Amino acid sequence: MRHADDIQAVSVDEALIEVTTSVSRCAIRPSSLAFVDDPARSLAEQIRSEEQVAKVLHIDVIGIAENIQLARIATRKAKPAGSFHLKSEDVEQVLAPLDIDDLHGFGHSTRQKANEKLGVTNLGELAKKSKTALCDALGKTTGETLYNAIRGIDERKLESDKPRKSYGIRFENDDQAKAFIHQMLKKFPGD
Repeated sequence: MRHADDIQAVSVDEALIEVTTSVSRCAIRPSSLAFVDDPARSLAEQIRSEEQVAKVLHIDVIGIAENIQLARIATRKAKPAGSFHLKSEDVEQVLAPLDIDDLHGFGHSTRQKANEKLGVTNLGELAKKSKTALCDALGKTTGETLYNAIRGIDERKLESDKPRKSYGIRFENDDQAKAFIHQMLKKFPGD
């Protein structure tokens, strides 16, 4: 993809794309943008349009943010079939009504532990807790990570060179799946 500085495949139907350089280029010519005040969103819609015209990809949802955690939240806010740019000045307002398990990487057990030890699972309420209180209740690593996530901080970088552990293929029916397996057996006999 010509606009990408880096790409990380997350799943068969999800990718994280770093486009800082392209957004910076777009910001230089604001009059040519679909969203004059939002070069990142303009670029996202341009990518969607280009991919659909080229019939390479069908992009349903685009979440735009400055880091991985916020991009995942923006993607959920963009559903169905839209785009959403979670800007840094809006992070507190967008995160406050969410629950702890709305954050990627924090599931049922973290939610349960926060509820038991802190009496809250809402991000707005958890944001009022000190880092020490979160670490005491959830453990040092989880507490620090949650403290940062609630504030829109996520230092993780894309892992474009991360090897895939599995691949998914979707079939419309059993006949397609059987045909695929037979083709693979012919292609790789004795493996």
